[in-house]
Amino acid sequence: MRHLLAIGAFLLSACARHESHGVLDIARNASAANSNAGVTSEANLVGLQWVDTGKGFGVAARTDHIERYPCSRCHDRPAAQLKRGPKSAHWEVKLKHAPEGVMSCDSCHSLNKETDSLHSLRGVPIGFNESYRLCSQCHSRQATDWAGGAHGKRLGGWAPPRVIQACTGCHNPHQPGFSPRWPAAGGYRRE
Repeated sequence: MRHLLAIGAFLLSACARHESHGVLDIARNASAANSNAGVTSEANLVGLQWVDTGKGFGVAARTDHIERYPCSRCHDRPAAQLKRGPKSAHWEVKLKHAPEGVMSCDSCHSLNKETDSLHSLRGVPIGFNESYRLCSQCHSRQATDWAGGAHGKRLGGWAPPRVIQACTGCHNPHQPGFSPRWPAAGGYRRE
């Protein structure tokens, strides 16, 4: 018990010497004392297209990697008319994201107008490069972790600019859960 009191007294005296204790002050002081000031990961991001979120980080662009984009190339008629024709490019997609009564294709995709974008639950268009805005409507805890750096894949390195993979860079939006798998073998091998 005496040890705990001694440690508490030491910490209080150490804190009393500092003028502020807020998280922002700690971050500011840490960045001011950072011996890596001026280090950047820009060289590792050469050739990577990314979109600035306006929140202190960027997200890897997605539209360049979507095989059948822009959607309007084929979606030139209402979805009901397209479904009456021969089987098309997306009929093989099985939605395993939520129960059928909760979610369908048009929960996220604009099937009859503005087919080159997704849409929010309120019908506001969302570009494919900003799909994280769509995912965050239902997956707020994961989105908070992602924006803070605790969830997702960072691209380029840890030095600024911070560019991360969007949700769809790791998760299939139609079946986002990962299948069980065996862990990969470690780096050590007997010879």
